[in-house]
Amino acid sequence: MFPMTMLCSAVATWLLSTVSTYPMMLLAALGVGLAGGSFAVGIPLVAGDDRADRAGLAAA
Repeated sequence: MFPMTMLCSAVATWLLSTVSTYPMMLLAALGVGLAGGSFAVGIPLVAGDDRADRAGLAAA
């Protein structure tokens, strides 16, 4: 599922840079928004895999 999400968000990002009409911009922005939504859902899921005392120490 992750590769498909990344591929769709890459296409939507490229499309957003090349559109010439407002409806196409809205469609491309929807794709970018879905990628952001999947990121917002995925972060808590991945964070739950680590111990609570390690929370917030990704760079440490």
